[in-house]
Amino acid sequence: MEPFQVLRYERGQFYKTHHDQNAASFTPQGPRVYTFYMYLSTPESGGGTRFNDLGVTVPAVKGSAVLWPSVQSDDPTRDEPFTNHESVSVERGVKYGANIWVHNFDYRTPASKNCVLTHMNTHG
Repeated sequence: MEPFQVLRYERGQFYKTHHDQNAASFTPQGPRVYTFYMYLSTPESGGGTRFNDLGVTVPAVKGSAVLWPSVQSDDPTRDEPFTNHESVSVERGVKYGANIWVHNFDYRTPASKNCVLTHMNTHG
């Protein structure tokens, strides 16, 4: 898995709709199979995680977390189409969160040896 990434969103900040699986198929770590996101604070208003295709918004509440698949369980080379998501704009307050991406195979060893393939993704 990749190292934790800590995020801070202030009033008006958001992250547009996207999909977390972006590792190229030939990378040693394989695809990002899961995303784990934990809310480290509760903003006064806004800041949830919205899964538009599912019609679900997870509220940003300190201490809560959400786990979702990034690939299909029967074929990890295919993205899970229902887990496109976005970070909804923080309307008031500040949102802190932490995410971690879980891969099929070891990510840290090739990355620690500066393997350039670990940083290649499907977006070029």
